[in-house]
Amino acid sequence: MIGRILCLVAAAWVGPLLAQPTLGPLPPRVSEKHVEAEDPLLLYTNRQEAALVAFHVAFDEAKNGNRDRAIRLMLLAVKRNPDLDKALYDLGVLCAQGQRWPDAVKFQKEAQVHAPGSETADLATRELERLEAIVARESGPQGAKRREYDRRLLSALAIKDDIKLLEEANALIKADATRWEGFALAGMQYAATRDYPRAYETLASAARLAPVERSLAARNALKIAGDEAGFIQQVKEAEGYWFDHKYEQAAKAYESAWSPGRSEAGLRAATGYLMADRVESAVSALSRMRASAQPELSAKITAMLKELSAVSDTARREVAHDAASEGVQPEDPAARIRREIGTLTTEQMLVAARPNPPLVPEAAPVPGETSLVVHDSEVTGQEVIYDYKTSIFDLYQANLAPAPPPAQDPSPGLPQLPPLSRQLQPAPRGPEQIVDVLTQPQNASIVLDKDEKPVTCVSPCRVMLASGRHTLLARLPGYRDAIRILEVSRGMRPYEVELDPKRGTVSIESVPSQLPIFLNGRDTGRTTPVPLTLSEGDYEIGVQLNGRLETRKVTVSDGAILTIRFGVN
Repeated sequence: MIGRILCLVAAAWVGPLLAQPTLGPLPPRVSEKHVEAEDPLLLYTNRQEAALVAFHVAFDEAKNGNRDRAIRLMLLAVKRNPDLDKALYDLGVLCAQGQRWPDAVKFQKEAQVHAPGSETADLATRELERLEAIVARESGPQGAKRREYDRRLLSALAIKDDIKLLEEANALIKADATRWEGFALAGMQYAATRDYPRAYETLASAARLAPVERSLAARNALKIAGDEAGFIQQVKEAEGYWFDHKYEQAAKAYESAWSPGRSEAGLRAATGYLMADRVESAVSALSRMRASAQPELSAKITAMLKELSAVSDTARREVAHDAASEGVQPEDPAARIRREIGTLTTEQMLVAARPNPPLVPEAAPVPGETSLVVHDSEVTGQEVIYDYKTSIFDLYQANLAPAPPPAQDPSPGLPQLPPLSRQLQPAPRGPEQIVDVLTQPQNASIVLDKDEKPVTCVSPCRVMLASGRHTLLARLPGYRDAIRILEVSRGMRPYEVELDPKRGTVSIESVPSQLPIFLNGRDTGRTTPVPLTLSEGDYEIGVQLNGRLETRKVTVSDGAILTIRFGVN
């Protein structure tokens, strides 16, 4: 009975559920891979908006210290809008932050090309000056060591404490015993502490290592330190005689050490002669001192001569003569050494030491409804291998190549995604206009709208184009390809494109320096060391060394950074 009741209860409870219609199989899930295959540009109204979003997000990533992702996003920005000059400039800054100097140089040159005469071009010009100085300082196998030495030297020169400065000067000598600046700095500091024997020792090394244009000043400083070291030795010798009560010998040693400005030695000489009962010798020494003494000391010497006039006719005549002193305040020897050595830095060193400039923001706003978020799917294909073998600039140039046609959906049978609410709209086109295209120099091949219905000509040329936005590619052997966005409007002026020559940098160094530089047999009017920016091609570069012209042949390619040294085995 109980079993029958339980069966009836179960049937009453389960029956309604079994009466529900049966559900069919679940539809297949849309794969994430399928979503990523969609064109990310469809998320934006137009390419300019898409580029600005990538730029603004890259700028924020850079501020937060995410340089790698910032570079990827900046590359994405210029891929969407090749004329985004601030992105090109900022790419150069980001490469410089990572010490990718060749890439940094190329991006700043690209920024100049894309924004001639603009504030961005001016910033790029200043940054190029710094980058080219860094490249020149870092060229060669010892380049990084040379620039690190420069950094430490500039840091040392800012030290105010004399003891700490001397310690850093000696550290510089240990860091690189082939550079003259550390020895010169140590010599000046030893002189400041009146340790002239050690100042002489270090300045001797500075004079030996100094470049030709600084060697005379270093030798002059060495002579001053040598004179002071010699004076100290003579005074020690005189003090020894004095200690042994050999006053006449001590007086002669003091008199030998005396020179204008060394009044104490002169007075000790006169005192020694008097203690040896050599009055006339004392009067002679005092008379010579008075002729070059300062007014205060001259008055003291005159008073001493008056006292001696009672026992010396020579002293009486000297007092009667009462010659006016023509003495001048002697310059402190340490100050003279500093003046002779002068500045230890060079213009190139100071330029190279300038800090990385800040990134330049883009003033153009992003439409208010657009989210400032760039998903990882949008930078697919923009990955950068940060092993310093991959050129960021090469990735940028590869991005400028026309994109391949979109691949077909590799997953047939998947349900179609609904259309996005915001489709990418092509640039509006209006009535056709006559457009004159000019290039500097002429005879460049022009391709307009290469991804649509290409129009080709050779500059200067006149073409018919519909009003609105067009792409323009100018190409000429020996010059970099120029890619521009051309806005065609009614009554527009001729559109001119200035082509940038393919160039490289050749740093020319020599031992000794300051040698005249010859290019293809002609005097350039410049001297070593100096970086030369040359157009792509073959050159013969030489210097006048030991009375003859020594030359090297070099091939310059676009973006190359080369170093030639003369007079070095």
